[in-house]
Amino acid sequence: MKLYSGAIGGESQERPRVGRPRGYDRDAALLAARDLFWEQGYERTSIADLEERTGLNRSSLYQEFGSKQKLFVASLECYADRVISGLLAGLRGETGTGLPPGGSQLAGAGLAAEAGLAAVAALFRRVAELCRCNAAVSTRGCMMVNAIAELAAHDAGGPCTRHGLP
Repeated sequence: MKLYSGAIGGESQERPRVGRPRGYDRDAALLAARDLFWEQGYERTSIADLEERTGLNRSSLYQEFGSKQKLFVASLECYADRVISGLLAGLRGETGTGLPPGGSQLAGAGLAAEAGLAAVAALFRRVAELCRCNAAVSTRGCMMVNAIAELAAHDAGGPCTRHGLP
C-alpha cells in the first residue's frame, strides 16, 4: 500500500507502511460490505452496519477504504468483477465482438447472428440458474440496477456518474 507517492525534485518517493500488519482479510471485508450494500442499498447502510458485517472497526474501515462512498464504489467494482463478468463471459469472444471464440469467422451473416443469439440465450440461462440456485441473489436483484435506481437522481458526480452509470 502506498502511503505517499508524490514527486519531490522530479523523483517519486514511497514510504513503507508503518505500524503493525493488518489483522484482517481485505477481500473478505470487501465481500461482506458488497453483500450488505447489495441487500440494503447505499443510503440504508450505516457505518455501524458495515462495522458489524465486516468485523472491522470504524477506524480500520476508513483507513482501508477512505470513506463509505469509496467503500461503496469498491463494492460495485467487486460486484462487476465477480458477478457480472461471470455472467457476461459467454458474450465476449477473444476479439471482443460479443461472439463466441471464432464466431467472427463464421461463414455468412446468418451463422454469425445465430451464434450471437445462442450466446444471449446462454446468458439468460445463466441468470435464471443463478436466481434459481441462490435465493439471496433472486431477492436482491442486480446491485448495479439497484444503485442506479437509488442514487441516480441525486448522484451528481458520485459513484454512479463516475462509473458510467446514468
